[in-house]
Amino acid sequence: MPRPWSEERKKRFERLHAAGKSAGEIGRALGLPRETVVERLAELQTWKRNAAIIAAGFKKRAQQREARAQQAIRAMAKAIRAGTDRNTAMLKAYESGATWREIGDKLGISTAAANQGGRAARARRGRPSPRLQGTKWRGRIGVQ
Repeated sequence: MPRPWSEERKKRFERLHAAGKSAGEIGRALGLPRETVVERLAELQTWKRNAAIIAAGFKKRAQQREARAQQAIRAMAKAIRAGTDRNTAMLKAYESGATWREIGDKLGISTAAANQGGRAARARRGRPSPRLQGTKWRGRIGVQ
């Protein structure tokens, strides 16, 4: 028995549905029972709703990350103005949620230079960053 929703049938279904045909008319045109078409329409509605929910979740997480990063950048700039070592302030901003690129952009340096400054501050601190600890090996050789 052929699959009810082959690629060709899906395309025809989309054209008929976009044309405003009823489930019965679509079923007759595709040679399927009306119930099968109704089920497909319900599935499509569920998929669209789920996609919207997922997209909203991604957007919310991105906004939260951006807010954390901006707060970290502001705190870094304030600390540097107050006389804190620039590399230490950059490392603190990174650990608070800013990316090396955002830190570099704020200070007018490259991403690599910001990263290098943060690594130097981390080495002076004498312990690895809490953000880098975990079960995965992340290229750290000989770090205790």
